[in-house]
Amino acid sequence: MTPTILAVLAHPDDESACSGTLAMAANRGWRVVLAVGTRGEAGEIADSSLATAEALGKVREIELKAACKVLGIDQVRFLDYRDSGMAGAPENDLPESLFQADPGQVTGKIIKLIRELLPQILITFEPHGIYGHPDHIIISRCTTRAFDMARDPTAYPDSGNPSQPQIMYYNALLHKWFKSIYKRLKILNLETTSIAQMITSTRENLHKVDRQITHEIDVSAYVRAKIDSLVCHRTQITPHSPFKNLLIPEMEDLMAQEFFIQARPEEVGGGFFEI
Repeated sequence: MTPTILAVLAHPDDESACSGTLAMAANRGWRVVLAVGTRGEAGEIADSSLATAEALGKVREIELKAACKVLGIDQVRFLDYRDSGMAGAPENDLPESLFQADPGQVTGKIIKLIRELLPQILITFEPHGIYGHPDHIIISRCTTRAFDMARDPTAYPDSGNPSQPQIMYYNALLHKWFKSIYKRLKILNLETTSIAQMITSTRENLHKVDRQITHEIDVSAYVRAKIDSLVCHRTQITPHSPFKNLLIPEMEDLMAQEFFIQARPEEVGGGFFEI
């Protein structure tokens, strides 16, 4: 049987933090499936010629599928909720948003995917959602619950036969990684406001995350694929994006490592793909 990785994330372009690992898995013959909670309807629009607010979700779906093709991802599945926007945004209150969704329903959809696809490895966000985005946090919680419940025959009995992945990883970014972007932007005399705000708002959590990392993956061989896939998300590469302004050598260096916390089982074993 072909080994499978299932990554459960929230929006198109969230895969960029682990895209090198997913590309590596695909190159090694793994089946790679990406499940996304929303179509990113609350995202920015970098250029008004690329999309309207009403069409943004559909455009970002197309962008995501193009990015996945670059990375060798086999399938994209959508959980079909609406992007909730950042904490406190008006989109939080929309009844169709992921923020308003019944957590049990979200968990059930992920369990159904696990039982259908039978992945050996499950990936989602670390519990704080990297920078506290409500949708990231919800997806992390529900995916963790799904991992724990998927083997229970009494849980969601209409969602397929009980099955549990062998291992689950939380994808993470380090505080020093964000600081490195900030320093490089300063050296190049480029705009640093957005990245400085992110560093300030996430400092406490990311310092904690830094100490929890169990696997640092060298994806230097896949940096070009990472950059090419990120560029597919054209609507999101806004003028103030750090990635818009950093030169390719800086990008290559910054994107050469990816970071994970082994969440299940708690006893850490060998390498990332050793299951």
